[in-house]
Amino acid sequence: MLYESGTTLSHVYFPTTTIVSLLYVTENGESAEISIVGNEGIVGISLFMGGESTTSRAVVQSAGQAIRLKAQILKDEFNQSGPVLHLLLRYTQALITQMSQTAVCNGITRSISSYAAGCC
Repeated sequence: MLYESGTTLSHVYFPTTTIVSLLYVTENGESAEISIVGNEGIVGISLFMGGESTTSRAVVQSAGQAIRLKAQILKDEFNQSGPVLHLLLRYTQALITQMSQTAVCNGITRSISSYAAGCC
């Protein structure tokens, strides 16, 4: 596990050969996968989006390597309003789209499962 929900993040991770799942954790401890991050992304976006902690849990799904960067270094670069800012914001938009699609698919799957249970 890279980090747990609610912890203060000190680093971000750029997966190179690993795959990381982001899980949303409910108050009763249950979790659901909301996104997957591979070599195209970054784990820890809340650091540059204004938060010091996150509501998700990051779990390594496939062993491999990642580049770890101190949070302050990324925040300093982000605040320069240069090309890194624009890349990170575009990635964040893509991640939000992926999370939205996952939520819709999970909702459809639950509806089909409920319907199937009622038919049997």
